[in-house]
Amino acid sequence: MQQLWQHSVAVAFGSRWLADRLGYRSQAGECFMAGLFHDIGKLLILKVLDDLQRRGEWPNDMPPTLLQELLAALHREQGARLIRQWNLSPLYASVAQDHHEPVKDDATALHLIVRLVNQACTKLGINLYKQDGIVLTASPEASGLGIKEVLIAELEIMLEDGLSQLQI
Repeated sequence: MQQLWQHSVAVAFGSRWLADRLGYRSQAGECFMAGLFHDIGKLLILKVLDDLQRRGEWPNDMPPTLLQELLAALHREQGARLIRQWNLSPLYASVAQDHHEPVKDDATALHLIVRLVNQACTKLGINLYKQDGIVLTASPEASGLGIKEVLIAELEIMLEDGLSQLQI
């Protein structure tokens, strides 16, 4: 839960920061909220599993790889469903649903920003796992936003510096 919280908050703050830097100041608040909610499905799944474990209906010794597979397979759809149930902006549901899918031709700046910051956090290990080898400058998101290497480096530094403030 702590890692998920840190990741979501980092993506939210990083998305707002990047929106400001790219000249999307009017969308910075929406980028923040979309970043905060993009993985809400993981929280829902963890809560459901915790409730099932407390009632003795789910094993307490679930292998970590199984948990990762459940989260990966279900979090996007369940997150989008939860956001729609809460009557939040359809933009947030769309980001939650699509943030791991291939970039669409009609992807909005909001979608691209949240996706890029999510990848940056994963590259830096500000996530439930770390994935080495992500080349942000070569991503379709960076290309779609027209981001240069210097801004991506600044984003990574800002995220790393901000992580120390997110320690719970």
